[in-house]
Amino acid sequence: LVVIPMYPHFSGPTTRTAIHEFYRCLPSHQISANIRVCNDWHDDAGYVEAQSHLIHEYAVANGLDPENCILMFSTHSMPESYIRNGDPYQEHILKSVELISERLGWPTDRLRVAYQSKLGPAKWITPSTQDVLQDLAEEGERNVLVVPISFMADCIETLEEISIRYREDFEHEGRKM
Repeated sequence: LVVIPMYPHFSGPTTRTAIHEFYRCLPSHQISANIRVCNDWHDDAGYVEAQSHLIHEYAVANGLDPENCILMFSTHSMPESYIRNGDPYQEHILKSVELISERLGWPTDRLRVAYQSKLGPAKWITPSTQDVLQDLAEEGERNVLVVPISFMADCIETLEEISIRYREDFEHEGRKM
């Protein structure tokens, strides 16, 4: 039995919780199965290739490249205290971004990483997706390809946040996101 949480980047609040819940739900009687848990797969070659392929196909289909577009990876934010206390989430995000952008051949000066979906009063990791999009608009960037990489399936919160709210803010002056 292989257990793979739907989060490629390990984080205590998501991955650890999912794995804990898996073990909690196991029947209390003996199971004669080998169990392998994949805690993270942020740097897995298949994951990197799949993300790179999807981004490349979308960029080509829409006439986007490093000459005319900023590639921005947006992922869920997390309280800074988690990172300070050793949670590898942000490190995993940055490693995925590095590997994917290298695979794409996208130059680092045309690349951004930002964080979304903050809630509560705690200080969260930055920069925020909204702030980066605003900065890019002020710098005159016309096209931004936003890639949410935190989940393996579309998250309704992320879709609403990026595809509706942030898109409206960025595109109000003829820009494309």
